[in-house]
Amino acid sequence: MGKPNPSRDDGGEDRTSEHRQVVAERLKEVGLRVSRFIDVKDGRKQSYTHTLGGPTSVNGNYGVYTGDGLVGVDVDDYKTGVDTTAVDELPATFTVATPHDGEHRYYRVEGDAASKIRAITGGAANISLEWGEIHTDGKYLVGPSSEITRCSKSWCVACEAVGRSYAIEKDRPIATITAEQLGEVILADDAFESAETNQQRLVDF
Repeated sequence: MGKPNPSRDDGGEDRTSEHRQVVAERLKEVGLRVSRFIDVKDGRKQSYTHTLGGPTSVNGNYGVYTGDGLVGVDVDDYKTGVDTTAVDELPATFTVATPHDGEHRYYRVEGDAASKIRAITGGAANISLEWGEIHTDGKYLVGPSSEITRCSKSWCVACEAVGRSYAIEKDRPIATITAEQLGEVILADDAFESAETNQQRLVDF
């Protein structure tokens, strides 16, 4: 059986607006720009417009763009046997549960997170690691109450069968971390290549 759909209450009323407002309030609380919402295709995770606006500018599935102080940490917990110690040591923060038992964690970052990651990776502002991904610029997180009914993951049949939704898991303030902390999380990942070289990049930055 799939997860309950948090986008509607028992009366069938659309709760997407309510959840968008929660995200907007959390952004405002820590001084982050709110005009970072985009429309996402119903039933999917893809967006074809990328026009940024406030929480009332979108309907149905939506995304929240990272950058300008906001970093998204996408933890794919469905990958078994992967060490998530480094990312789990970051402070507790506003967290959204994803349809495949992972998490989207929102962080406000002091310092230039995108430049820090580019210095470590040699150019990439967003990076995939063993346990998931870090988005610092030009990427978005699918927002809570969005529903996936047409999953792009080849191994998943649950979303096709019953649909699954993103849901607020921890409604708490967005935590603030430093760009240096983010860099250490990347360098701690076993799959990250050339750790010695990249450690030097981190020191030199």
